[in-house]
Amino acid sequence: PIPTRILLRSGLEEQVVAQSQALDPQSRWYAVLFEPLARQRQRMHSNHRLHNHMLVLQKLATALQISEANEIGATFLEVAQLMSGASTVALYRVDPGEPLLIKVNQLGEELPLPDTVVAAEIGRTGKPQLWAKGRRIRSGLQRFARTNNFSYLASAGIGEEPALFGLILAADFDGIPDDNLLTIMEVLASLLSSLYQHEVLTGQLQKINQLQTSRLKTLEAIQENVQDCVILTNREFKVQSMNPSAELTLGYATHEIRGQSIENILIGADNLDASLNLALEGISTPSLGNHLLHRRDGRPFPAYIQVTPIIENSQVCAILVILRDQSEHQQIKLRTQQLEQRALLGEVTAIFAHEVRNPVNNIGMALQLMEMKLPPDDPNREMVEHMKQDTDRLAHLMDSVLTFSRSTETKLGPMDLKVFLDQLVSRWRPRLYRANVNSELHIPPEIPRINGNEKSLEQVFTNLFTNALRAMAETGGTLSVRVKLLPQIGSSRHLQVDVSDTGIGIPPENLDTIFNPFFTTDPQGTGLGLAITQRIITAHKGSITVDSFPGGGTVFHIELPIIHSSTT
Repeated sequence: PIPTRILLRSGLEEQVVAQSQALDPQSRWYAVLFEPLARQRQRMHSNHRLHNHMLVLQKLATALQISEANEIGATFLEVAQLMSGASTVALYRVDPGEPLLIKVNQLGEELPLPDTVVAAEIGRTGKPQLWAKGRRIRSGLQRFARTNNFSYLASAGIGEEPALFGLILAADFDGIPDDNLLTIMEVLASLLSSLYQHEVLTGQLQKINQLQTSRLKTLEAIQENVQDCVILTNREFKVQSMNPSAELTLGYATHEIRGQSIENILIGADNLDASLNLALEGISTPSLGNHLLHRRDGRPFPAYIQVTPIIENSQVCAILVILRDQSEHQQIKLRTQQLEQRALLGEVTAIFAHEVRNPVNNIGMALQLMEMKLPPDDPNREMVEHMKQDTDRLAHLMDSVLTFSRSTETKLGPMDLKVFLDQLVSRWRPRLYRANVNSELHIPPEIPRINGNEKSLEQVFTNLFTNALRAMAETGGTLSVRVKLLPQIGSSRHLQVDVSDTGIGIPPENLDTIFNPFFTTDPQGTGLGLAITQRIITAHKGSITVDSFPGGGTVFHIELPIIHSSTT
């Protein structure tokens, strides 16, 4: 476009912009367009304003998608600069701990705006204020502007009275404030207040969403891992879902029974209809008592049932039916009763053994006196000898019963197992030699001490050695005692003592019962030796197990906890 002057028909001159365009390929004809210069400037100004408005809308759309307050402020200052035309704009937020406004964002470095502003500068109402050169000063900020030779300074409070929480400033060195600058500042403050409220609400919604998600995951984890059976139905009592415990207990998969009436699943539950109808009214039934339900395969099982409504917005939206399989509880109850009966029987047995032992001892003494008075060739001596053997066996049985019936509370103390086993095996060597049994003792040079009771452990190893001799009575063999330190498990560590023999072994069918009281395959045995051994080891907080190979020998494994180094 070429600026020029043209003479109008009226005789007046007007400034115009001329543009020419060829009308034919040979450029013989041209069209010339004249546009008044004022109209062109107005059109360009309108286009510039339209462009700025489009940028403003774009920036606002961007700000709405931002969740961080600082990023919102930085983006919004670009909007404020476009709308106000100021070279420098800044944003201040209230300091929660001090009566100050702190500058959080600034766009344009031409002006040295202060880092902090007294909160009173917002004013009581936060209305926009404008100062320009030559005007009267009404605040500290305006005095700051005049001192630093600003051409103008506009301010507006952010928020709503009385909860004003920020301030926006627009300033310039040599520019002229827009005629509508106060209105623009008010609009900017209102927009920024809305953006911050949007940010706060978005943050709250995110927190609520995170909390709800966390609660939902927690509920799902509880439902997945809880031992009780959880069944969810709708208002028509149709099954919607079941947890894994319910699927395992009832024998149904959730997808198989979804949409089925719960009455077709919980077969045998009396009063369930009444409880479900009460749940529709918002009344829960904490307990329907114990009922005998049936699994999918028809097997019955006792169950405890409760019905609870799920209420949302004062309306029942679903019903929760919770079952608890009582089978294990009943088994525990039965087992407890059996243990109580055994305990009572043990007390009676102990009393009986104690009362019987004295008469048996008296009978034994009388038989000894009788034998002393009989002539050497008296035929009754053989009968008296058999009676003495029976009384000795009966006295030994009574002693074993009393030992088994006594409390297993044993006083324990630091004990060197190597010294103990060395001495014990040495005392047994003559007897082993007479039975044609070799002895082997394998103990590391240094092993930790244990908490033990020598007298009780001597009884343990005496029982094991005695059983080993009986197993090797016919052919002889080798009795081996081996000690080793086991790897640490958690904070505890154990010594293992293996007592093995090369005897006839234990039949496989007897391995699970050899520690039961009164179980024995020896006609002369009491059946209490291994039972007493196990109780003593248990009192030492240890364990005893057995491996046996018929015809190849037996190994008893005893584990005993060592004393921790801090207590030795």
